[in-house]
Amino acid sequence: MAPQKSVHSDVLATVKDCWPEFSLISTLSSGMVCFGMALIGTAYFASGMHRFREQGGGITPFVLMVGAAVLVYILYLGAAPYYYGIRWFYTRAAEGTTMPLSSLFACYSSRDMILRCIRMKILSDIAGLIRLIPGAAVCVGSLWLSRFFTTGSGADRAYIFFVTVVIIAGLLITQILRADVIFAPYIFVTDMSADPFAVLKKSREEAKRKRREVIASVLSVFPLVLLVPFVFPMIFLIPYVDLFYAVLFKREEAPDEEPS
Repeated sequence: MAPQKSVHSDVLATVKDCWPEFSLISTLSSGMVCFGMALIGTAYFASGMHRFREQGGGITPFVLMVGAAVLVYILYLGAAPYYYGIRWFYTRAAEGTTMPLSSLFACYSSRDMILRCIRMKILSDIAGLIRLIPGAAVCVGSLWLSRFFTTGSGADRAYIFFVTVVIIAGLLITQILRADVIFAPYIFVTDMSADPFAVLKKSREEAKRKRREVIASVLSVFPLVLLVPFVFPMIFLIPYVDLFYAVLFKREEAPDEEPS
């Protein structure tokens, strides 16, 4: 496997070459998030929740929570083919080929394709959520213990610093544990007829084969993961991080593609 510096160099060069396409991908993805928020806002007003709050109510009506959850879940399922369309676009970009933007929606070509994407997305997200548990446990446990050492006041600098460190540590643990499934989307888009369980198994095998190098690569992009929620140029950082994993996958896959 090539050093992380080489991977980052390839990613940066590809982002520069495909900047218009990546910008549009980020804009469309952000638009889908905004659409989901708009749906929740619509449910909020349609349920009369705004009047409930104005009257001093402090409990969110059950019907609003259920309605918002259903709307978000429908959007989640509907966006699954688009999610893999983006990963297919990134995988081809990692090979040096810039595909037309219409290819982002190629996974909507048939009902069977849509259902395969949804199944893969649900199973891979479940696998990812399982790997969130240790990091979340570290955060919750550390914050609970912090009550005995800090005041817990918002003005307590030591407390704020401690909370920040704990959250970063939890995210770091999660990123390391997720290293064995990061290749799953890119494996799936190379053979979308594959069984999702087989895709996840192959991703774990690929990561295990080069565990030290893969973890080092994941850690090299971790600072960007931390910056994404806080800096303005998310339109650059999100494609960069996603493309990084696509390039890393192609680098890992290359030895197996060479003729014997």
